[in-house]
Formats: sequence, C-alpha cells, structure tokens
Amino acid sequence: ANMSVAADRISKEKRRACQHVRDQLIDCVAESPCGLEGGSIRECVRSGNIPEPCKLLRNNFFECMRAEIDPRSRMRGNRYNTHAEDADTKK
Repeated sequence: ANMSVAADRISKEKRRACQHVRDQLIDCVAESPCGLEGGSIRECVRSGNIPEPCKLLRNNFFECMRAEIDPRSRMRGNRYNTHAEDADTKK
C-alpha cells in the first residue's frame, strides 16, 4: 500500500512539473478546428488532427515528462520545466 502512495505522489509531482506546458497544449487544442468542432482534447491529440503549433506543444510536453524521469536531468535540471517568467530572470 505504501508503494502505491509513493508512486501516486511521484506521478502528481511530475504532472505539476510540466503543468504549464500541458495547460498551453490544452488551450491550443481547444482552439483548434478539431476542438471547436466538439472533439475531446484527447481525441484531437491522438488523431493528430491539430495545427503545427499544437504539435510542437505536444512534443514539448512529451519531452518535459521524459526529462522528469531522466536521471541525467537531475544534475542539469529539466530544460522543459521553465516558466516564461523564470526565463526572463535568467537572462
């Protein structure tokens, strides 16, 4: 039972870590023709019937999630996990 709780906590942390990219993807797909025609976000993304900017966000979300489990990113940090506000302060 403890393993399940720990795995659930890690899963929620990963979702939070890439939440900003996920939110951008959801907004993009919702405003796409597929989303406006009433298709669910999941259906639109899986069908690939989304505009190029949404496809780029989908890839960024995938890379962000993948980087969260990559042990090398522990030292470097997850480059996909930066907010726009944070990027301005790093310059």
